[in-house]
Amino acid sequence: MLSFRQELNAIVRQFDLAKIRFALCGGLAASIYSEPRGWFCYDFVVEPSNVDLAISSLAAIDFFEASSCTQNQILIRSFVKNDPGHHENLKLDLWIPDPTVYSEVWIGWNSPEMDGQLIHIVSEPSLVRMGRAVGGLKRLAEIAGLESAP
Repeated sequence: MLSFRQELNAIVRQFDLAKIRFALCGGLAASIYSEPRGWFCYDFVVEPSNVDLAISSLAAIDFFEASSCTQNQILIRSFVKNDPGHHENLKLDLWIPDPTVYSEVWIGWNSPEMDGQLIHIVSEPSLVRMGRAVGGLKRLAEIAGLESAP
C-alpha cells in the first residue's frame, strides 16, 4: 500500500520520464490554494498531444482506464488502480481541455518541489474556469472555497 504522497510521486515520476507536460488540477489543487477538503481523486491536466503517453505511463504503474466523458470542451478520462491496502480503488482523472478554448491553462503554473520533484499546479483562475465548465456540486463547493480564500 502506497501513501498518498508516494503515489503522487510515482505518477509525477512516470509523467516526467515520458516528458509529458502536466499539472495538478481539480480538488487536490483547490485544496492547495484554499482550505483542504476531502480528497478522493488525483486530477491532472495534460495536453491533447500527450494523452497516449500519459495513458501508457499510468498503465506502467497499474492504473487502467475506467470511463471518459466530455463537458464543455474538456475531455475527462478516468482511471483506477486496485489497491488491496485501501477499501476503495485509487482514482485518477486526466483532464484534456481543448487548447483553442482553454489556452490559459498552460500559463501561470505554480511549481513547488516535493521530494526532489517539481509538482506543477494549474493557476487558480484556470482552476476556477475549468471547475465551472465541468460543474457538479463538489466542484462548485471547491470553487466557492477558492473564491472565499484570502
